[in-house]
Amino acid sequence: MLIVLILGEGPARYFQLRGRIEGISEKMLAETLRSLMLNGLVNRSETATVPPQVTYSLTSLGTRFHKPLSILQSVIADTIDDVRNARASR
Repeated sequence: MLIVLILGEGPARYFQLRGRIEGISEKMLAETLRSLMLNGLVNRSETATVPPQVTYSLTSLGTRFHKPLSILQSVIADTIDDVRNARASR
């Protein structure tokens, strides 16, 4: 979810993604990107430089997922205090 939300803002390189997702390991990020590519949500483009530059971006399918996910993220942000209060009262 976070990768799709970040890439919805525009293309990003691997270490930019890693820097924006707190606590994610390199292995988990790589596996998640592979899965998103396999499912047609993310493109991987490589520029022939030394060293090669790899950039990730959303496909048209990934872009279709971005809007509902951003709405969900907004609802979560707006209600997180209510959820914490509910947990604290139990």
